[in-house]
Amino acid sequence: MSETDESGGGSWFDGVEHTVDGALEATGHFIESTGEEAASAFEAAGATAEDAAKLVASDADVIPGISEVAGVLQTGYHAGAAIGSAIEGDWDGAADHALSMAEAAGNVATYGGLGLAEGAWDLTNAADGGGESTDAHHTIQGALQTAGNWLGDTAYNLINGDDSSTGGTGSSGDDSSAQSSSGGDPGSSGDAGAYGDESGADGGDVPPSE
Repeated sequence: MSETDESGGGSWFDGVEHTVDGALEATGHFIESTGEEAASAFEAAGATAEDAAKLVASDADVIPGISEVAGVLQTGYHAGAAIGSAIEGDWDGAADHALSMAEAAGNVATYGGLGLAEGAWDLTNAADGGGESTDAHHTIQGALQTAGNWLGDTAYNLINGDDSSTGGTGSSGDDSSAQSSSGGDPGSSGDAGAYGDESGADGGDVPPSE
């Protein structure tokens, strides 16, 4: 176990990061949706669209923009890093960045729900003494790898057949051929013995009885 796994520092850091990302995205979505609903209410009450926008305008309007920019930057960074790792032949690094890209995009798509869930997982994992190997990111990565291996094995067996069934058929065929070949030898030796007995009887070597 590495020092990071023993200390759990990486899991604490990931938990705080994911929680902040999720909270920022959720807050931005809340402010944006609340402002739109308030503006629609003012318009329904007779205000113009311009007046309604002024009535709901506040300094908090910057938060939705920040959350959107942060989500786009994170997704774009990990996408570029995944491509760079693939070009260098680092397929493990490319897969890791691809998963981080999916997590960033998923956080935006769920309005911060995924980030908050991952943050809660990581903070709980760190509190229990876990490290990076059991944090949310690596847990998802392990599950995806297991699912990929199962799909690969299933596809291989569908195309090439099950190795166990092929081996069983071949061994039974070999046993049958071995039995048939060994069965012919005793028969031929038995016939030879029978012929030998008959020739011995016809030879007249036995003296007549008195």
